[in-house]
Amino acid sequence: MLRNASGGSDQLQTVLRKLLATAVEWGVLNSIPRIKWLRTPPGEFDFLTYTEVDRLLECAAGEWRALIVVAVRTGMRQGELRALRWLDVDLNAGRLVVRRAAWKTVVASPKNGRMREIALNAQAESILRQHPRRSEWVFSSGAGTMLSKGEMKWPLWSACDRANLRRIGWHTLRHTFASHLVMRGAPLKAVQELLGHSTIEMTMRYSHLTPDARREAIRLLDFKELPAVGWTTSTGSLIQMPLLVGGHKRSIRHALVRARFKPPTGHVASHVTSDGLCRADQWATMWGCRPLLALT
Repeated sequence: MLRNASGGSDQLQTVLRKLLATAVEWGVLNSIPRIKWLRTPPGEFDFLTYTEVDRLLECAAGEWRALIVVAVRTGMRQGELRALRWLDVDLNAGRLVVRRAAWKTVVASPKNGRMREIALNAQAESILRQHPRRSEWVFSSGAGTMLSKGEMKWPLWSACDRANLRRIGWHTLRHTFASHLVMRGAPLKAVQELLGHSTIEMTMRYSHLTPDARREAIRLLDFKELPAVGWTTSTGSLIQMPLLVGGHKRSIRHALVRARFKPPTGHVASHVTSDGLCRADQWATMWGCRPLLALT
């Protein structure tokens, strides 16, 4: 597992800031001294590929498989997984709420003091429905007590060994969750909220995993005029707008909202091809509109 070489420096500076702020609060210092904080480069992080995740889950033993699935499909921190209770899980709604986190034997608010809601994908929801409920904790020991960090270490490493993978830590599964979302085009703001990051800068470490977005942005230079599409509604109103490369689906949906045009059923995004071209037959059938091909 790759480690952030600058992580120790970052943590020390964070602790120092907190100590100085506390000293001011207690009246020991009149103000926080002027300090030129060290600028540290973003560190590297490790994550599993799609096939490595599949191999890991196949080799996870017994009830530990549920824990690993939830970890890699929700991006929860290890302490949040340990403190997850059944009352925080709503399987009918397909979601869970991160309300608490465990540090050693202490259970308190999650990092940054903020609760957050995470939707469950089909795999996580299915495995939680089959998971035994022996206590208030979703993931517990055989006696029903909250798991310790030590108890969680070896089952993950054993699964890695059986899958012929490098030994990783639970935080690598969090990195894997975020990396896979970004690689599949999820907005960084959404990833920030799912991870519970306090600032978008923390999430930006994953931005290099979106090379397609940069490539599509450069494609705009190939057009003298932006490609555009227009159509008329059943009432005869004209809607015309440029197709924004990499963001056409959302842009068209927003244009419909601005034009107060409400389709009878369906979603506009499902009727736009990956290259941004409207499918005329589907538009006419689903939306009751007459498409006007206005591509430049």
